[in-house]
Amino acid sequence: MAQLLQLCSREQRAPRDDELYNQNTKKCRITYTTERIGTGCFDRLDDDTLAEVLFRLPMQSRIVFVNGICKQFVDVAHRHRVFKAMHVSRSGHINDTSEEVNNRLPSVRDWRFLCDTQIEDLKLLGRSMIDVPPKSNLQGLVKLSLHSLVALTVRYMRLNIDASKLKDLSLSCLKCGNDVIALLTKSNRLERLTMRCDLPRLTMSKIIDEWRKASDGFPPLRFLSIDYIGLDVTMQDVEKLDLEELHCQYIHDSIEKADFPSMRTLCVSFSDYEAKEAKKIPLMKKLVMSCPGLETLKLKPRFRDEAFSICAATAADEMKKEFPNLNVITLPHSTLPETTPLEARERYPNIMTINTDGSSKLTSAFQNAIDDAKAEADRVAAVVAANNHHGFG
Repeated sequence: MAQLLQLCSREQRAPRDDELYNQNTKKCRITYTTERIGTGCFDRLDDDTLAEVLFRLPMQSRIVFVNGICKQFVDVAHRHRVFKAMHVSRSGHINDTSEEVNNRLPSVRDWRFLCDTQIEDLKLLGRSMIDVPPKSNLQGLVKLSLHSLVALTVRYMRLNIDASKLKDLSLSCLKCGNDVIALLTKSNRLERLTMRCDLPRLTMSKIIDEWRKASDGFPPLRFLSIDYIGLDVTMQDVEKLDLEELHCQYIHDSIEKADFPSMRTLCVSFSDYEAKEAKKIPLMKKLVMSCPGLETLKLKPRFRDEAFSICAATAADEMKKEFPNLNVITLPHSTLPETTPLEARERYPNIMTINTDGSSKLTSAFQNAIDDAKAEADRVAAVVAANNHHGFG
């Protein structure tokens, strides 16, 4: 540090962030092998259960709780990798849309709590420039979701991640420039792709050809969700994939019968008025006939409206008559995720109650632990804010 200050004095400038906070510097890690004590009501929780509590805290509270209370919690957080999945929306640190601010790299200082954690699941959402985790924390990324981002953020992600490691990619409300196309092309090991953005004509065909070249045959993609089948992604494009499940919002009038031998599940959304949906049934039949091994057809109204639900039910009856051996299901507009992941229920059966109807809820003791953790995080955040206000931070 003394050498850095001398250098800055000679050059008459302030230290840069990358000089003060070197992201390549190894952080010292303190580990605890004895029983955790001195943490109040959290002493009675074993480390696995405490980690589950941390997973259920909002991200801001999770960061404060882990880093602002005691080093024992830091050790638990890093051993259980509670920051491996992150949802980053518009940041309060960067709210200027000027060119000067937009060209800034993400500040390493804002992400020091990650240490050497490798993020596996990252979701970015924001219509202006947002802070993004540094490159060193993104090399283990396997699931990525980009929604309504400015071009510079997309470019940063394209340049700083290894897209060939991605297994699950979701793109929505993005301007499909060269960075989006390059990101898609490099993501040649995807197993799931959700795409809600319009690509230039024939672009997807060229991307799939690159995937096939990298895999020397069918790429590993098994799930595809798109807006238009027959437009952005043509029937010929799908034939070059070995899909097992396809979701689409619209079926274009131009589709022709194709051959999808591995397709097992097809989901079609209804989004137009009932009078127009009658035209969709012949197209849907053509799509189903292209899938000789199809087992399940799911029909889903795109909007929460009774007319769309009635229309989907009518289409389901028509499809059942045409394909009696096909399992046709009418889905509601949306389905809520389970309160707790299945793997968590299996690992920690004491944290939740399973009702006879299949619904579930957290046990009162576990819910109290979550409430205690959030209250403690709020208390620490308030103390830190007060100290900063009075000049002690």
